[in-house]
Amino acid sequence: MAQGTLLHDWTEFLKEHPIQQFGQSHDVSTFNGATGCTHTILQILILAKTGRLYSHDEISTIATYPWPKNNPNMRGLYSGGNDNEVGRVLRNFGIPMDIIFGANWRDLIDIWSPRGPIQMGIIYGYYPEDRGYVYHGIKADGKPVGFAYLNGKTQLVGAERIFHATLFAGHRWDDKYDATVAFVKEPNHGSEARPEKPGYDIIKATQMRTAYQSYSRTGRRSLAWVPTKRWAPRGA
Repeated sequence: MAQGTLLHDWTEFLKEHPIQQFGQSHDVSTFNGATGCTHTILQILILAKTGRLYSHDEISTIATYPWPKNNPNMRGLYSGGNDNEVGRVLRNFGIPMDIIFGANWRDLIDIWSPRGPIQMGIIYGYYPEDRGYVYHGIKADGKPVGFAYLNGKTQLVGAERIFHATLFAGHRWDDKYDATVAFVKEPNHGSEARPEKPGYDIIKATQMRTAYQSYSRTGRRSLAWVPTKRWAPRGA
């Protein structure tokens, strides 16, 4: 299929399954979802591959991710290094994705994106906001990277520097916005304070590039999990 058809398959899947990191059951291992952004992206990928929704706690067990008493600093799932927890989960379900560090944005777009979605690490503060959203009395101001075209970030304070997992489903030119847009699953929603459950966001492709590149601002290498072959959600 052409990329446009594959992008449609993935955006329809995300719309049908608006899974968020908060508001779930069986999420003790992720502090009721607080450390569960990567878990949630994995839930989506596993559901797309198998047709079954696995809980955060089931994913933690497969990954050998520590339970709260052994995770005092509330870290998320590891990507790479000596104990590749994310890779362990992907391999367990036969999901065709491998990690790549320091990839050039253009290569992500030209080489890997046509095969399927890419899991990208970002710094949450560099993701575009939901225009008009008010959180604890603070209204979104679009700083530092502007607003999303559709949906967007809603935790406006308190998480600016956290490492965060997103799923880049693809991109295309959109006459409505007169821009190349990116379709992105950003899972930090579903709490009592922010109960919205968007299937995906639409943002400028340049905003996604900034979010991806923000990861390296911390001294870490930028990272992405890229598809090793073309794949679509089950049933597509």
